[in-house]
Amino acid sequence: MKRTRQSSSDRISNLPANVIERILQFLPIEDAVETSTLSTQWRKIWAGIPKLVLNGFLARIHDNGNHPSDSNRLMLNVYKFLMLHDAKIDNLVLGFPGLRPSPDIDHMILYLSKKGVEGLTIIFTDDDDIDYSTCPKSGRNIPNSLFSARQLKFLKLHGCGFQPPSCFVGFGRLITLELKKVHLGPNFFNKFIPKCSCLEYLSLIECELDGKKAEIVAPSLITLIFNSDYRSICFKNTPLLSTVSTLQDYKYCYEETSFEVEEDKPDIAAVFASLPAIEELNVGTEFFLLCTAGHVPYKLSTELLHLKEVIIVNVLLSSLPEARIFVCLIMSSPNLHRLTISLDDDNDDHQPTEVIGSLQMVLEAEEIPATCFQCLEEFNMHDCRGTKIELELLRFVLASGPVLRKITIEPNDGMDSSKGLDFLMEVTQCRRASKEAEVIYLKSHER
Repeated sequence: MKRTRQSSSDRISNLPANVIERILQFLPIEDAVETSTLSTQWRKIWAGIPKLVLNGFLARIHDNGNHPSDSNRLMLNVYKFLMLHDAKIDNLVLGFPGLRPSPDIDHMILYLSKKGVEGLTIIFTDDDDIDYSTCPKSGRNIPNSLFSARQLKFLKLHGCGFQPPSCFVGFGRLITLELKKVHLGPNFFNKFIPKCSCLEYLSLIECELDGKKAEIVAPSLITLIFNSDYRSICFKNTPLLSTVSTLQDYKYCYEETSFEVEEDKPDIAAVFASLPAIEELNVGTEFFLLCTAGHVPYKLSTELLHLKEVIIVNVLLSSLPEARIFVCLIMSSPNLHRLTISLDDDNDDHQPTEVIGSLQMVLEAEEIPATCFQCLEEFNMHDCRGTKIELELLRFVLASGPVLRKITIEPNDGMDSSKGLDFLMEVTQCRRASKEAEVIYLKSHER
């Protein structure tokens, strides 16, 4: 069969220009640039890509890799690259070894601001020995030109100081703000955040906060990821906030932030009264300490009707205050679908404690309805050590979940197989409110 002219033609080149640009957006920038060698038709197509990711690529093209790269020379490459780019730059990602806040960064931000950039990511060199609280004195503050880019919708910074000037009027279009290892000035919460009226997503990871007190005033905020050094957190105006996490990687229960709690901490009713739209809560025992002031009711007067998923790490249920808060939380969440928990045995050597502790005391003292987990479909227990308090909790969940489908138990690395088998046997003999409830015990190779 003869090959037709249509089948042998360059079909990609015949696509509309906007489609080709869309395809190039999904390629690494070096591959997109190399398409300019295909033909004169392709020579400047890459220059219309609205998103540029300039990182290791710059080091590779610098002097053909024959000489050590420094930030000044690499920034020169950035300028050359931007000058060759004809179209609007919607999103720029910049990060390479040795990158520091500098006048070059200042000039680049001014240039991007004039081009109407809406998304900006700058990852400065992450030096482990740097005290980020010294950023204002060491010249590592992000240049003030950033705060004139009022069209920004997405901003991500890593490894710098963040101090808006007194003349800052706000980021009226900013939707997403992600800061990691950033020193935040004293007015970050009370002056900067309120001037970002459209802010929906705020992530603060390993940040230094002046004053150590976080007072959140953000009427449009939907998601808050907060893993930073702080003493107290207060939700002042957050009517839409649906996801709150104090875990660095809240989907996988990584290390939670630690903090000192001030004497005037709010009680549990005050905390959740400011979170009427909460759907997902991912916290640890440190967050629980915020709620230990005053009386802990058996159940909140206003139920958390939207709360669907809760992740709690390192909670100490042998402590009466934490056990009462845990029970109050689950009793106030009638629509909870997924619960994940890991327990702290309050032992420095991490040996399994053999006491049931305060959880059973609370459960016995209160009249817990048989179907308090009426909507719970999944329960996960991480870092299980085979203790009696863990068995009591599993027994309680199995007996209280009429629609429960799955319980997953992930044993601690130090738990031997024979003890794990004995623990599993006890769990499988517990009474179940749901005939569909399946108990899954993850062995080490299955995690």
